[in-house]
Amino acid sequence: MSVEVPYLPIAQAGKFLSHVPNGAVVNLVRSNDASQPVLITHQGFLIKDKDVIYFRHASPGRHLRTVPLKKYLNDKKTEKWPVIGINVNALTD
Repeated sequence: MSVEVPYLPIAQAGKFLSHVPNGAVVNLVRSNDASQPVLITHQGFLIKDKDVIYFRHASPGRHLRTVPLKKYLNDKKTEKWPVIGINVNALTD
């Protein structure tokens, strides 16, 4: 079975992140893998502070982490089941 979800590829996400509102929900989208029943494996919030865009999320052990989003995504794209992009959800006026 194949599933789909709209997402910004990691390579293009940097171009659009400045347009995403503060507090938007960011879902990490993984590559389609027949042995895995999901595409979205983690989520958090996009937090802007000055010129840096952060990913605020809960890590194992219930620890809240706030890390630069670009670094976080770069680290995730080399995993065995790589993150290929982000799905962004936000309310706007």
